[in-house]
Amino acid sequence: MQRAIQLAEEKNIRLEAIDRNISITLHRLIHNVGLWQKLKLLYGMMMGFILGGDVSKEQIEDLKNGDILNSVIKEFGQSLPKIKQILIDERDQYMAGKLTQLAESPDGPKNIAALVGAGHLDGMAAMFASPPDSKRLIELNQKPPPAWTGYYVTFAMSLFIITAFYFGFKRSTELGWHLLATWVLAHGVLSALGASLALAHPLTILTAFVASPITSLCPAIGTGMVVGLLECYLRKPRVDDFERLRDDLIHWKMWWKNKVIRVFLVFIFAKSGSAVGTYVAGASIIHHFLE
Repeated sequence: MQRAIQLAEEKNIRLEAIDRNISITLHRLIHNVGLWQKLKLLYGMMMGFILGGDVSKEQIEDLKNGDILNSVIKEFGQSLPKIKQILIDERDQYMAGKLTQLAESPDGPKNIAALVGAGHLDGMAAMFASPPDSKRLIELNQKPPPAWTGYYVTFAMSLFIITAFYFGFKRSTELGWHLLATWVLAHGVLSALGASLALAHPLTILTAFVASPITSLCPAIGTGMVVGLLECYLRKPRVDDFERLRDDLIHWKMWWKNKVIRVFLVFIFAKSGSAVGTYVAGASIIHHFLE
């Protein structure tokens, strides 16, 4: 980024930030990717964490080689096509469209400097032949509408669990506290474990343990949202994390080193742990009432 600013100043040309906002990309990823691909992504992350080793600077530089990079991107797209579409293809379209829009505007600069990841070059070059229009750019830059079905299911689950606590305490104080402890421990431990697998900040892990049993009963606030925002605050992503985002996304071993990606890992791992905790605790609570 510093080199780009320096070069723009030397050439006396305008430097433009043309990439899509990361929050929009993550929202589209969470809402538009199916469960199966999310599970494949989660599995790949875990395997990368367990089996992956350190990545040398030489390996990173080798990855920037056009042929190798294109091969990795192609393989990534074959394995996780929808995720590649949102993380890579849509951003190629958006950035190519933004550059075209700037170049064609009446008061636009004659020369434009833009900073993009090496892995975007081929995709953007292909888009310049038929760049997206303004309508398509607006579509690409929109967050998907909320899924109300999930909200109602979560609300019904919360109502069921709270009712179970009520009848548990009504039957006996011991049973009530046992059900409550089951709910807290199942959510807290599994959500904290998920955050730990993402190598979250210790305070984020502690927050996952505390927040998960509470947020799982509140449809409007998710565990992933809470710990993701906290991780982002405690370990603020730097400019170079965004610059390397495209390249790091296609290399499993770099996911835990890039602070932007790690926020997403914390979000999805903690959220997944909380979701599993709901089923584990819910099954245990139902079992106690059926005894």
